[in-house]
Amino acid sequence: MDALFLKELSDLLQESENLLAISEPETAAWEEYARMRELTFARLQTAEEGSAGAGGERAQLRELIETILERDRLLMQRLEECLARCREGLSALPKRQQALRGYFPARVSSLQRQA
Repeated sequence: MDALFLKELSDLLQESENLLAISEPETAAWEEYARMRELTFARLQTAEEGSAGAGGERAQLRELIETILERDRLLMQRLEECLARCREGLSALPKRQQALRGYFPARVSSLQRQA
């Protein structure tokens, strides 16, 4: 059973590496990684509750999990940086809109009658 988890965790680690390698991953890639991670760790937790075995594969599992958690930390930092850039852009938007207002003619309200 541990061999199956080693494969699953290795695949998950590869996906996290792929996300880190891309400068700005698509939202779908983040969502797919999150689903994959959630399923893998849920299965792992269920299996952990049912067995208390030890051995070389368990050590490899722990090492993979620690590596994945470290990559997750790096991914979270990247997401926080992305959110910070989005917030900056959103906070600057009203100033840009105000600056552009002078370039466009005022709109005539549909309730006002034109003479």
